[in-house]
Amino acid sequence: MSTKWIALVDDDSIQRFIFKETFTKLDPGLEVLFFNGSNEGLAYLNQNLGHPDKLPRVIFLDIFMPVADGWHFLEHLKAINQVLVNPIDVCIVSTSIDSRDRDKATNYKAVKHFLTKPVNSDDYKKVLVEYFSISN
Repeated sequence: MSTKWIALVDDDSIQRFIFKETFTKLDPGLEVLFFNGSNEGLAYLNQNLGHPDKLPRVIFLDIFMPVADGWHFLEHLKAINQVLVNPIDVCIVSTSIDSRDRDKATNYKAVKHFLTKPVNSDDYKKVLVEYFSISN
């Protein structure tokens, strides 16, 4: 996979702006997808199952969203990941400091990280280093 795709699923427009600015500075070569909620993100993934070159390697996911929260997203991602050669990993990015949310996140194989907002760019960079050769 030559394109470095990541995605953010978050209903907060300010968080999306901060995310875009942060990742543009970390690596201008990243392709960033933005989804305003779980259903929007899931629709994109399902529409592109046959085009793995358009799927993100990692999704940064808020868990507190109206209509369909991050847990809803994770439940549906299980089925999507079962048909992918390279499953999509998730980094939860949440305001939650509740240990029950962290514990619940461990029940999902796709969840590799749990970051608490506000997240600094060093924490984002650590996640990206796992997936891509990012520039300094």
